[in-house]
Amino acid sequence: MSVDAPARLPEPADASLDLVERSRRRRADRMARASAAGPSEFAEISHRVQAMGLMKRRYAYYWVKISILVAALGGVVTGFVLLGDSWYQLILAAVLAVIATQVAFLAHDAGHRQVFNSARRNEWASLLLANLVSGMSSQWWARKHSKHH
Repeated sequence: MSVDAPARLPEPADASLDLVERSRRRRADRMARASAAGPSEFAEISHRVQAMGLMKRRYAYYWVKISILVAALGGVVTGFVLLGDSWYQLILAAVLAVIATQVAFLAHDAGHRQVFNSARRNEWASLLLANLVSGMSSQWWARKHSKHH
């Protein structure tokens, strides 16, 4: 099935057309061609993924992961206390780095509202995980992260 692309917007003969106007015209041209082509490939894939249930929340996964990370964090803190002044604490520091990274991933998921069904619960989870456990401002992260999404 072939779709005829709409005619391009005419370019004026005036060579002094500024960069912003040329950019606006190119964007309008792309949008006109995309709308003439019908539903996007992304929309079709998105519908298929939704139909397969791949976007459903996985509550058990998150609760198990949170439980394991809390237990691991408790174990590392206990290990630090029991080891006292020792070079073996460096091993625990490496384990703590892995735990902190996993906590940051959970905060990321909560920031995208993926962990809980409620936006409020996700916000609280993001605040607790990012601010309290990871030591990173969740609001700073949300502003920074939203720039590339």
